[in-house]
Amino acid sequence: MQYLVGMKILKIYKPFIAGLLGTMLLAGFTGKEKYVELESYLNGRTSASFTASSNNIAETLQAGTRGEILEYKKLPSGNYGLRIKVLNGNHANSIFWVYHKLSDSDLALYETVPQGWGKSRAVASVEKARGVQTTRDTQARTDSGRTAVELIGQSNKSLKTAGEPACVNCSISPVAGQRSLLRPPTSRGMSKACSNLMNAEGELGSQGQSVFSIMAEPKYAGYFTANNALGSFCPKFNTLSKSQKLHAWTWFWTALAKEESSCNLTQKHGTTYRDKAGNLRVLNPREGYGMWALERDRNVRAWRGAACNNIATAEGQARCSIDIMMQTQLSKGRTAGVNSMSYWGPVRRGNTQLMPHMRRLSLCF
Repeated sequence: MQYLVGMKILKIYKPFIAGLLGTMLLAGFTGKEKYVELESYLNGRTSASFTASSNNIAETLQAGTRGEILEYKKLPSGNYGLRIKVLNGNHANSIFWVYHKLSDSDLALYETVPQGWGKSRAVASVEKARGVQTTRDTQARTDSGRTAVELIGQSNKSLKTAGEPACVNCSISPVAGQRSLLRPPTSRGMSKACSNLMNAEGELGSQGQSVFSIMAEPKYAGYFTANNALGSFCPKFNTLSKSQKLHAWTWFWTALAKEESSCNLTQKHGTTYRDKAGNLRVLNPREGYGMWALERDRNVRAWRGAACNNIATAEGQARCSIDIMMQTQLSKGRTAGVNSMSYWGPVRRGNTQLMPHMRRLSLCF
């Protein structure tokens, strides 16, 4: 996964071999025997409850947080809750429960403190508390980054969804059998590539985290969290917290990317198309490019300003698109709702193209 804007996060997906897991509660372990380090941002909870109805999130723990494992609790899903005492950072000496998902954990587990916290170790089982510690890029600290993290903390405390976030930007990893932010599709489904923005459980992927983080920057946040900013695409928008609003916006960008390009980062968009009668019609005056069909020719889009200088990456395409939305709609008092002034055709035709996707988001409907 990806860290906040100006910070590159490498989310490491690594399998954990379950092997002969017991059903007992492993208690009584001290910091001298078991250790853990967070490889992504996780909720720190006051109890070992990770269900949709739990309201026990105390803090958002940063990647790199290290702790003593005081206790294990095996959950009905087969995954684990770990009770840890934090050893470093702002929450040093505090005690929290964190979620350890066997198939895709954000935790590095150790029997003893590894030298430098940086050497890989083979995973035998969760009880032996061995783990893999991976190299992560140094996380730069910026004002916009801190603003986004604060929003995440607010959202984590208010979102009534199951499971733990797998990343800093409000992603949700539901416990097996629990509901997610997104309802199953009834008509228009998503492409596999769209999970890089948001997956079927409402969890933000690496590209989705970039989208969220850019909108959280001071330059944009006021516009994207203003009342009715998403218009008819999110009727419950004004009841949401700031982070929930940005989460809803990220789903909007996911739906728009699906309709424009099937979330293909390198999609080339032609200038013409054939209608049902076989007639050749002009679709765009200039060739488009990327997930949100931006002007491919840099000279053509130069007038849009610095935000659209580079659209070679997902982050660059997101920044340009977000800036276009702000400049052409939100800063002019318009919403993102269906209107003829939008840069994007699927937004102009929103009732048929975007609304089937948007209605899946429980935050909005």
